[in-house]
Amino acid sequence: MLQELILRYLDDIIIIAIVFSAAKILIHVIHKIIENIYEEEPLKNQLKTIISAILYFLALTVSLAHLGLTNWLFPLLTSAGIVGIIIGVSAQAPLSNIIAGVIILADKPFELGDYVSILTVQGTLTGKVLTMGFRSTKLRSFEENIIVIPNSVISTSNIINLSAERKHLRTSVRFKVEKEELRGTLESLKKIGEEFDKEGTPQILVKEILDGVMVELRVLIPSVESRDVIISQINKRYLNL
Repeated sequence: MLQELILRYLDDIIIIAIVFSAAKILIHVIHKIIENIYEEEPLKNQLKTIISAILYFLALTVSLAHLGLTNWLFPLLTSAGIVGIIIGVSAQAPLSNIIAGVIILADKPFELGDYVSILTVQGTLTGKVLTMGFRSTKLRSFEENIIVIPNSVISTSNIINLSAERKHLRTSVRFKVEKEELRGTLESLKKIGEEFDKEGTPQILVKEILDGVMVELRVLIPSVESRDVIISQINKRYLNL
């Protein structure tokens, strides 16, 4: 009896086996691609889970359609559609973060360990990239604060990669100077800038003139990692004038 049943539906069993085998092979290939593209473990695992679920669901749908089980297929698709709408409405923000995270990791405007400035509507956020997660990216600021930025914010903001190609970075220090002391201070700042500027050609700008004069000294530094140390050394030299 069982043998006759198997022989009767052998063609259907073979086709369903092929469909699920194809889905499994495709999942394996996509998983390999994800492993090569992405480094973040949480992101890789979640992407693998989502892709596996989608492809197995498609394989199940094709199998039911082949067997002519439309009575099961249509409710399944309807339920999946309703669930998808509910999830889409209730999780619109998280979903946009996930999509943005995938785009960011594919585009790679920065990598782990890079120093970046994210120019958001609320202001500029600068720091070292600690993690690139599925929904957000974490930075460590120069003040040692941890900044968590939703990926949807990053994807719609201008990004300055301060570590790009490891080029020299120009940093600045501001000083408030009395007007009568301006000439001597500018000469002193020029000498200080020449000590710390990689090319010996610092820039000195007069930014504001109110009750005092705001002067900005700009110097080229070897790397963003040395920024705080050099700013501190410049301030100490200025205080010792």
